Amino acid sequence: MALHASKERVKKAIDLGKDNPNLYLLLNPAVTAKEYKPLDTLLSVDRQKPSMVVLQSKGDFAVKEAFNFLKDGEQAVGNSWAITHDIDKCPRGNCETPILLHSSLAQHDAIPGCMMQLNRSGWRIRARVQARRTIQSCDDANMQAVWVLAVSDDIIFGHNGILTPSHAGALAEILSLIDYHRNQIPEAI
Repeated sequence: MALHASKERVKKAIDLGKDNPNLYLLLNPAVTAKEYKPLDTLLSVDRQKPSMVVLQSKGDFAVKEAFNFLKDGEQAVGNSWAITHDIDKCPRGNCETPILLHSSLAQHDAIPGCMMQLNRSGWRIRARVQARRTIQSCDDANMQAVWVLAVSDDIIFGHNGILTPSHAGALAEILSLIDYHRNQIPEAI
């Protein structure tokens, strides 16, 4: 219900060229990936601040498996094209801990805007490239009006592992990052 109620407001505001003053935050919505199709091409009005952030657990059995069965095989968000970013916990919650990464992931993380660290929370956010047809770079992912983040199980476990104190801290940190980077990406030509 929350997705349906907010997505039309987001689309309407963007169509009118208005920066939506409200950030919609959804946790584990049980919807199919096609629900994000009307939002797929929407870019943030100021080119950086999303209008909606969706946190979707990677290990949510209810949405990934049972939901697909109930919806006659329609693809749930899970690991679909609708995902714009991934969130994972840093080793032992410390993002400064050096880790051995595959060379392609290390190259991805080295590109400005592709990987953001939430040092206080101990989380990393990585932009997914070539997820949606409108996302061909990390800047494209970050300019989307709707960010759909696949969240690792050690952050959100299953369908109901939400609204913990660590989530509140991390969400505050995400919002401050969004606010900090506001208007820093130039408008595409």
